[in-house]
Amino acid sequence: MKKFLKTKKSVIFLLGHWTIGGVERVTVIVANELLRRGWKVGVVAFEIVNPNLLKLLNERVDVSELSFPAYSMRNMRDLRSLMKRRSVSIVVNQWSVPAPITMMLRIAAPHGAKIIAFHHTAPNRNKRVMESRGFKRVLYEVAFKLNLKLVYWLCDAYVVLSESYRRVFKDAAGVRLVTKVCAIPNPVNSCGDESVKKENLILYIGRMDRTEKRVDRVIDVWRRLEPLMRDWRLELLGDGPDRVDLEAYAAGLPRISFRGFCDPSPYLQRAKLLLLTSEFEGFGMVIIEAMSARCVPVVYGSFLSAKDIIRNGNGVIVPMPWNCDEFSRAVLDLSMNEELMKNMAEAGYLSVDRFSPQKIVDQYEALFAKV
Repeated sequence: MKKFLKTKKSVIFLLGHWTIGGVERVTVIVANELLRRGWKVGVVAFEIVNPNLLKLLNERVDVSELSFPAYSMRNMRDLRSLMKRRSVSIVVNQWSVPAPITMMLRIAAPHGAKIIAFHHTAPNRNKRVMESRGFKRVLYEVAFKLNLKLVYWLCDAYVVLSESYRRVFKDAAGVRLVTKVCAIPNPVNSCGDESVKKENLILYIGRMDRTEKRVDRVIDVWRRLEPLMRDWRLELLGDGPDRVDLEAYAAGLPRISFRGFCDPSPYLQRAKLLLLTSEFEGFGMVIIEAMSARCVPVVYGSFLSAKDIIRNGNGVIVPMPWNCDEFSRAVLDLSMNEELMKNMAEAGYLSVDRFSPQKIVDQYEALFAKV
């Protein structure tokens, strides 16, 4: 491994649309840590939609923008030129599906370069499939499964976010062996600051989306709770395609605010509770960020990796199927038991060191050496 790290230390991260989501945040954290360890690091996106998170990248990280449509000879030439110029040995493909992206990388990559596909959500869930109906849904399901299988055979390693997703990927892709699949969780920077006083504040942090994030469920919970928790307030951080509709859905409810896209750290430092009611997640980075700030997460158990994060009394998982009354009761019980909430907050804070950038990037480097 040491020999590899001395001789082949050039990596690029490939993304589709660079926006303000979890994949971009992970890319920033890992890229900066690899750079600190002596790697040459580049980030390539087909389109930079929102450059805000690029400001957090070390200035020595090379950033390149391609163009859409993605599958073009121009992009192929630009990728080949870029990777040859930078003597790239590792390609981290953050846009693992669709398969033609991996095909492009395989053709454009220098001889000997390794391609690692990172799947940043549950391997058996796809937003396009979920939003479609009838025969179109069947076609999308078949196409999605085929894409998973093709990417698996084209890449040198396939990374999922939890050991529990290895079996899920095997079933979703329909492959017999998953020897190239490994699990590496997302790294998270700490948001903690003990000097900030906690308030009776509940947060939602994430994309304003009804299909995957199901922010409407957070509003439904608050609709039940606000008459019983009159000294508490709910603040929702984030932006997205359904924000206007969600604000209209919450109209008239007291003590609820939509803050838009902003740095969540100051809010997490003041908040006591975080709610996550997604239909599915890959990992839920915001859960760990909340724990690092001693903010207790209450989450819907719709994704397997939740049990990797929330355990030993450091948060609450409300079991499936979705039940608004049960979720509301869990939040209310915590709000009425200050000692329990403090104990959970401390347990969460002590549990997040395993997701530090240093420990997670150790796993990245071990994988780079292995392939």
